[in-house]
Amino acid sequence: MGGRAMKTNTRAFVWIGGVVCLAAAVLYVPVLIGQIRYQNTAGQIRAYNESLDALSEKDPSALYRAVAQTMIPAVAVVATAERIEADAAEDGGGNDSAPQAPPLPVPPDGRGQPELFQLGVGSGIVADAENGYILTNWHLVADADEVRVILADGRAFNSGWIRTDRRTDLAVIKIEADGLFAAPLGDSSQASVGDVVLAIGAPRGLAHTVTAGIVSAQDRTTGQIYQTYIQSDAAINPGNSGGPLVNMRGEVVGVNTGIVSSAGAFQGIGLAIPSNVAKAVMKQLIEKGEVVRGYIGVQIQDMSGRIAERLGLPNDKGALVVGVEPEGPAAQAGLSPEDVIVRVDGEEIANSYDLQLVVSELEPGRQVPVDIYRGGEKQTVEVEIGTLPDAPE
Repeated sequence: MGGRAMKTNTRAFVWIGGVVCLAAAVLYVPVLIGQIRYQNTAGQIRAYNESLDALSEKDPSALYRAVAQTMIPAVAVVATAERIEADAAEDGGGNDSAPQAPPLPVPPDGRGQPELFQLGVGSGIVADAENGYILTNWHLVADADEVRVILADGRAFNSGWIRTDRRTDLAVIKIEADGLFAAPLGDSSQASVGDVVLAIGAPRGLAHTVTAGIVSAQDRTTGQIYQTYIQSDAAINPGNSGGPLVNMRGEVVGVNTGIVSSAGAFQGIGLAIPSNVAKAVMKQLIEKGEVVRGYIGVQIQDMSGRIAERLGLPNDKGALVVGVEPEGPAAQAGLSPEDVIVRVDGEEIANSYDLQLVVSELEPGRQVPVDIYRGGEKQTVEVEIGTLPDAPE
């Protein structure tokens, strides 16, 4: 009897002990796993902390700071005032170059009603420190009655010397000032998709704001003749107009001019006029007071595969002539409808937009070779470049 009871008690103790061990395992294993995970995470954190010094040496912040601090002294705020009529003020008139302030009443001087002004704020780039030339946008200053340039050091200057080019949306302002810092205008043809860029300007009037992004696209067109743009995702808003788009070498590669947006505010697509265009336009505005462009006098359209096949051409490259202006340079050279222009002065012509850009950059009066396809045969004619007439308002 006693032995049987002892065996029963032993089995009970064994069972209870097993249950206790199992319960302990169930409770402890998650704790153990948690400790292991914690140790792994702690080890990773220690490893990251130990590598921070090395990683900080590659931190781009130092480069961003250097570029920004180098460029900010060469970026100006351009404030404008445009006189408007009372009825225009009621309609909310004024240009859209920058944040729109309400019309500013000027106290009367005894001659009747006070004058009303529409205010605008944009940006500008000191491009020539010695002569005081400021590069900015046409749409900012074109209709302004007063233009005031405010430098990074706080000095302000009124300017009456303003020259503009509506086709490229560029303008040059001259101020009489000493101690200016100029921003170097770089080679925009070297800008590539993926390049890091900074935009500097006065968005919503907030002077010397710096934003960062990359070049999103090159040679972007918006349907505007004689112009292509650098597209970037560096945030720009009204007030950035005329400010620089800067690469990481501290060179201006573009002049910020607009955004593609359905809401009127930045949505990730900013457009800048390439610096190579800006340099050429600025030079002509300073030396001649206007921009003179080449012209041959043809109406053109893009080619298509079907048109190329019908005309017996090897591909659909080139610009199809659909009309020739009487007495124009092209007419005098013998060009006619259904000619396809594929090269001008050695430059390949891929489409009608290419032709407009290439011809516009040629100097009027020059005789240049123009390669065409006519009746399926390739030939070359000499065309004397004319001067592009003023565009209608």
